Amino acid sequence: MKNRAASFLVIGAVVIQLMAPVVVSAAPASGSGSTAPAGSGSSGSTLPEVDRGVGSLRVDACGSIGMIGDRMLVRIDQQVSNLAERRTGRNGRLDERIASQETGLAQARTRQDRRRERRFELMVNRAGNEDVLTAVSTFEDEVEQALIVRRAAIDEAMDEYLADLDQVVMDRRTALDAEVTTFRGDVVDAFASIQTDCTSGDTLVSVRQNMNTVVRSAYQKFMTNWRGVRSLNGAVKELVDRRNAAFRAAWVEFKTSVETARDELKARLQELTPTNGSVDEVAG
Repeated sequence: MKNRAASFLVIGAVVIQLMAPVVVSAAPASGSGSTAPAGSGSSGSTLPEVDRGVGSLRVDACGSIGMIGDRMLVRIDQQVSNLAERRTGRNGRLDERIASQETGLAQARTRQDRRRERRFELMVNRAGNEDVLTAVSTFEDEVEQALIVRRAAIDEAMDEYLADLDQVVMDRRTALDAEVTTFRGDVVDAFASIQTDCTSGDTLVSVRQNMNTVVRSAYQKFMTNWRGVRSLNGAVKELVDRRNAAFRAAWVEFKTSVETARDELKARLQELTPTNGSVDEVAG
């Protein structure tokens, strides 16, 4: 929004200057000393001086067109620089957030591993004989394998999400940069054409109107194309939804595997020790 507002202010400033009336006044050349009114015998000597004055005004007006164009390009370049700075800051914050999430995930997994090890240790201590211990060890191996599969699926989904996120951001950035470059080129071409018209003899009013038209046209084209670039929020939401769906699928698969292993362990323990119910300690 700041970029758009700044660009609009630039165009507004240009338009205000374009709408300002051009006052052309003629004065005798310095040193002529002639004050004769029109129609007097000396009027012929003053006309060339008036023509040179108008020509000087035209040169000044044409030169001001170039200065207006230069100021507009400076503003565009400044906005591009500001955009680059904001992108750098945003990328830094994104990297920090991703690193924080990865650290949090690693810490959560460590806590889960410790809690699971304590539960398995409790089950092993309750095993009354080698057959029960073998059944518990088999259950532990199946849970560990299911956990490995789940974590691998989550890591894969997260890696895919981050890669797709980088690509989405880069694609949008490339598209926006291309629009800015095109707009800047259109402005350069527009003012070059206007200045050519001015120096070739078009009236100043016509030049001013033409400047107003071409600059507005370039700006409107730029804003239309800018709005046509897909919003980053919508693209990121799709990536987040796909990532979360993969997370849920991994959890469902893990839960199903653990429940199957638990049912098998319960059945085996009922065969060996009908009163043993410690398997629920691990499944929780």
